[in-house]
Amino acid sequence: MGFEDLLDLLSECQSDPQSTQLLETFIDRAHGNDWRYKSASSSDGGGTGGQTESASGRMSRSQALEILGLKEGANNNDIREAHKRLMLANHPDRGGSTFLASQINQAKEVLLAS
Repeated sequence: MGFEDLLDLLSECQSDPQSTQLLETFIDRAHGNDWRYKSASSSDGGGTGGQTESASGRMSRSQALEILGLKEGANNNDIREAHKRLMLANHPDRGGSTFLASQINQAKEVLLAS
């Protein structure tokens, strides 16, 4: 399977978080993580980068809540607990995706700042 085929498969499996994580980790290891920035900045707006950022390029509060699996009204303790749980499961040192880890960290920062 070629690189472009892998990216097509990734876009098809975005609704399944486990498949997405597995495929992103595979692509990271096989092709490095530069592919994320290239696909996010492609002219057609494809790639995983565009899905977690608003038009201004900053993650919105609703996107951050979705990433951490929280609902509006979550307190700082809820945010920290969700972040910890997700990082334990998705940390790059444990085979997780660097992209997912960065999105989880950014979501925590956005929610704690608001």
